[in-house]
Amino acid sequence: MKTLFLFLLLCAPAMARIGETREQCETRYGPAVDVKDGGETSIHVRAGFKVECTFFEGKCDCIAFSKMAASPELAGLPLTEAEQQLLMGVNSGGKTWALKREVPQLRVQLKVCDGLEAMHNGTSHNLRIYTAAYAARFKARMDAAKAADHAADKNGGSKGSLKDF
Repeated sequence: MKTLFLFLLLCAPAMARIGETREQCETRYGPAVDVKDGGETSIHVRAGFKVECTFFEGKCDCIAFSKMAASPELAGLPLTEAEQQLLMGVNSGGKTWALKREVPQLRVQLKVCDGLEAMHNGTSHNLRIYTAAYAARFKARMDAAKAADHAADKNGGSKGSLKDF
């Protein structure tokens, strides 16, 4: 099994990697099928996988992988442990990942490796690999949203008026 993993790791040119430019990701996957977050995130479909690449200062610092079902109406398919290991391996240069936290009731695992984090969600069947800087920016956005909600609650529990509805 270890030999197979190393072979796949060396022969995996079709997988996006943290640190690649938008152009490198598009070379790998072709043009984006969708763009969101004001152009910050490009979505690609290739070989039965949906790949979301999020960019900061011109470099990909978050990649989300999910395996697509044959029919768009169906939920995504689970990623196998081997697929998860391969995707984490190509993004870490083959370094070892360590389990940081597991939340069994949510079917979530968080792993860390040399400044990278990987979160596998067994419910939504996706694997998100991101830099520590991405995690810090995401946390700051979530904290700001919570603060805004808290401020709205202090002002009568409303974020706006329903007067013109």
